[in-house]
Amino acid sequence: KATVSVLNWGMRWCCCAPPGAGTRRRPVPPPPRRRPRRRGVRAAMPNGLTEDQQYEADMNLAIQMSIEDQAVQNSGELVLPQAFQKEVYEAGGGGQRVWRGMLRQFGTLNQFHEAFAPIIEECESPCSICGAFVMAQSVLLPRLLAPWYRAHCEEHGRTAAAAAHLDITSAELKAVLLSPQGGLRDVRVLLPEVERALRWLRGARLRYMAAHEKEFPSPAAKQLYLSAWVANYEISDYLAFVAQGQVGGAALPVTLETHFLRNNQWPEYPIATHEERARIARDERRFGGRKDDATDTVVYSPGDVKYWVDTHVATASAHTRHATGVCNGEWRRHCREARRGSSAAPTTFVLDLNGHFVSAVAARLDGAPTLLVFNTTQASYLHMKALEAAYDCAFGTA
Repeated sequence: KATVSVLNWGMRWCCCAPPGAGTRRRPVPPPPRRRPRRRGVRAAMPNGLTEDQQYEADMNLAIQMSIEDQAVQNSGELVLPQAFQKEVYEAGGGGQRVWRGMLRQFGTLNQFHEAFAPIIEECESPCSICGAFVMAQSVLLPRLLAPWYRAHCEEHGRTAAAAAHLDITSAELKAVLLSPQGGLRDVRVLLPEVERALRWLRGARLRYMAAHEKEFPSPAAKQLYLSAWVANYEISDYLAFVAQGQVGGAALPVTLETHFLRNNQWPEYPIATHEERARIARDERRFGGRKDDATDTVVYSPGDVKYWVDTHVATASAHTRHATGVCNGEWRRHCREARRGSSAAPTTFVLDLNGHFVSAVAARLDGAPTLLVFNTTQASYLHMKALEAAYDCAFGTA
């Protein structure tokens, strides 16, 4: 059995505020341990929230205030020039480490910039909107890459199907994806898609509340739900929405294949609420794992997985979805059986970093196997194990 230490923030949380940038008036608090749920105790507070809901509201407020402080200090910089890199190794014979490739992280736009304040206010969203950014980028990346990818393959005498990964130079990366004129660093390109994603989220939550009025007995309970951090299942639903061609009414330029690498949340099922609880039970129960409250750890038995991949494949006529566990053989079997059409586009990822979301593309950058990671804060996330898991998925060892 494998044991992983955890600190429980509740199901919806985010710590996107970049560390170490200036002096903070109030530092971001460490993740608080959630109180053990007292079975059967659902006493209402004066504002109509249950005791558990009030605890979550207080925790979210503390985090929100700290992030807002940090956001003020960083709001002046729209384009994030930060870039980080890390080499990927695996164990070889005789205790040697064998070089495999690279993780490269690039800043895009600052999610805390005032350019996004109007849509945050309109949708009553938290100020940290990394979830909406990856939802937006899931639309933009195929659009940005598809025409360039086809032309690149034709120029080099290769079909799109033969190019397993995007071959790109650093100069091409800057010109295609990181350009402030039409790329992921262009607010005129990204803002409309962020707005679309946040409005979609708000609409989905309003529809859920309308259908489950008894779960929201007061205005405070409704506000808490509307302003919660983006949940994994919501991003998955938006990826399906995109793959079905319902975003903007635009036809898909190529076969779309997006992989959402998610942390297995089944161990958190006992404290999940509302739609998230039902979705965890439906989508993640089979991935196993259990929370040991005595030691505050998650225990995985043989066959359980820490990560799983929600894959959305779409053509002009169909949308298919696959859920596969990472490191238990499912992912490899899916890759062997997956259909690869002649119009296939480069593989794109959304990555759940257990408190933050980023987008990624599998590529050969200047000839080296590389996972290109696109981030919306000043911090480096290359130490996160999820990135190595995504690299394994992209380059065939998961």
